[in-house]
Amino acid sequence: MDRFKHRFSTAIFITVVASLYTLVAGCTLIKVVPIQLARISQMESYTQTFDIDIETADDSTISDNKKHRLRVAELDSVLIDLLGTNNWQHLKDLYGSAQLVNDFLDKKIVMKGHMINTFYLDPVKEHERVLIEGFGRFFIIHRETGDILLSGDARIIPDYYPLTDFEEGLIKLKLMFYITRIPKRNTSYHKTNIVYNIKFNNKFKEQKVYAIDYSATHEMLLHRPLNNSNNKLQRISSLYFDSRYAGAKLIDFNGLAVIKNNYDDMVREFEKPREAGSQGEQYE
Repeated sequence: MDRFKHRFSTAIFITVVASLYTLVAGCTLIKVVPIQLARISQMESYTQTFDIDIETADDSTISDNKKHRLRVAELDSVLIDLLGTNNWQHLKDLYGSAQLVNDFLDKKIVMKGHMINTFYLDPVKEHERVLIEGFGRFFIIHRETGDILLSGDARIIPDYYPLTDFEEGLIKLKLMFYITRIPKRNTSYHKTNIVYNIKFNNKFKEQKVYAIDYSATHEMLLHRPLNNSNNKLQRISSLYFDSRYAGAKLIDFNGLAVIKNNYDDMVREFEKPREAGSQGEQYE
């Protein structure tokens, strides 16, 4: 009787294991999860300091006084490109040109902001990339006085990024900055293309789990004119993310095999060009 019970229990165990294996194997073959369930949104807060360096052939031949004058001239040029000529002049008129410049160079003036980012998994093919877009708001603040010198809006320009960027630990995020308000002054509309080099913690890339590297120093780069037809990306700022609740902001790309990818016809339909004569324009 005991032998019969043992054989019966073993048979049940084998049946359960075989059923579970069949169920799991079946799930990996059948794509049933709607694409929107793979959409990720998260909010980030950050602080930036301005880092203005100068490039010279041989620093040893340049006096400290001349280096300072070169940094002042470079800062002036950078902030004209970033904020707009009129807005930068308004700030210098309000706070005094020499004092304001020195406070920027001494990192007494910082940028603080908030950003909502959304990751959309590509609905076709093998889900090998994500579309990232978002928006936020920023404030340029004097650390010692608490004065808000200027505020504006930021938009993450929608673009596709391959999942291999997460594996490599770096995403070069394209943004547009819009200057919207200087207290006590009429503000000139100004927009600027920038790039954020965002570092990701890829320690668990074998498990396809990632997160922003909250312990790292990230970078802000500004498009600067190089000659009449080209420009260069110049690093002008260090960026630090608020690390509170970092553990809750994991990005897990496991399970992509069960997400539907049969949306090709629908995507083509939804992406048809706008009819001639229709109202509206793209937001830039």
